[in-house]
Amino acid sequence: MVRAYAGAHFQADSLQTLNLSSSLGGGLGFHLIKSERTSLDLLGGLNSTRENYDAFTRKFAAATIGERTCPQASSEHLPDAKALFLPKHK
Repeated sequence: MVRAYAGAHFQADSLQTLNLSSSLGGGLGFHLIKSERTSLDLLGGLNSTRENYDAFTRKFAAATIGERTCPQASSEHLPDAKALFLPKHK
C-alpha cells in the first residue's frame, strides 16, 4: 500500500541567534512487509529548510529517506523504531 506523508518542524534558539528555522517536506512511503506480527515501511521524499539568524538567512533543500519498523512481541507490547537520513543540499 502506497501512502503520502507530510511534515513540518519549527524552532528558535536565542543562544545561536536563530530567530526561526522552518522545515517543510513530504514524500511517499509504502509497506514492504505488513503482517500480524510486524510491519516495515520504506519512506522517501523532499524537504525545504529556511533558517533566519540575526546576521544572515539561508535556504536549502534535502532528500529524506528512511524506514519505519514495528515488530509486535505481544498484544500489549508494540515497539516502534524509525530511522531517517536527511542530507543537506545547498
